[in-house]
Amino acid sequence: MAVGIKGHSVAVFAGTMEDVSFGGALIRTSRPPPPGTSLDVVVMRDDGPPLSLKASVYRVGPDWVGVAWGPLGDPERAFLAAVLASG
Repeated sequence: MAVGIKGHSVAVFAGTMEDVSFGGALIRTSRPPPPGTSLDVVVMRDDGPPLSLKASVYRVGPDWVGVAWGPLGDPERAFLAAVLASG
């Protein structure tokens, strides 16, 4: 799933979100920010307006970051539930 990623200390960049769970996700990107970076992961949806998920980087690889979601509201929980249900 393609996403846009922005943060206070990093420029906007693109990535591909994988391994999504209610706790977080793995995002493949050519520009992984360092651990501890706060991010807004923006998902462009076919069925509605973009959805922004607050996240924090907890693990970094050469072309990926592991993020943990911040507090989730009802729209974010419903989105994640739909992603998980679709397999």
